[in-house]
Amino acid sequence: MGHDFLGSVYVPDPVIRPTGALKALDPLTGAEKWSFPYFSNPNGGALSTAGGLVFAGESDGNFIALDARTGK
Repeated sequence: MGHDFLGSVYVPDPVIRPTGALKALDPLTGAEKWSFPYFSNPNGGALSTAGGLVFAGESDGNFIALDARTGK
């Protein structure tokens, strides 16, 4: 039985690493509050807690924890 696949596969450039940023926005104004740069391709979403932490991951395996108010 053969398989027919539709779509594409993203293959990153081995020399130029993709970058991105996790940004916090004010929900009332849309203004950017802070930005944290990713040094590899962002992977998945982010999770915020009632205790004021934000967690995110990068495709190279780094796990990031930030202060939700400052982005530090």
